[in-house]
Amino acid sequence: MNLADIADQYGDRFLKKYEHSLLPGHRKALKAIQLCRTPGSGMTLLG
Repeated sequence: MNLADIADQYGDRFLKKYEHSLLPGHRKALKAIQLCRTPGSGMTLLG
C-alpha cells in the first residue's frame, strides 16, 4: 500500500472530520497525493 492508496481510502473521512480546521493548502496537498500515479509512488502508468 502506498500513500496515494491511503489518501484514496481515507481522504473523505479525513476531510469530513477536519474540514473546519484545514487550510486550502492542506486540501490541495491531499488532492495532489490522491492524483499522484508516478512510478516513484509505486504506481505504474498505463498508456
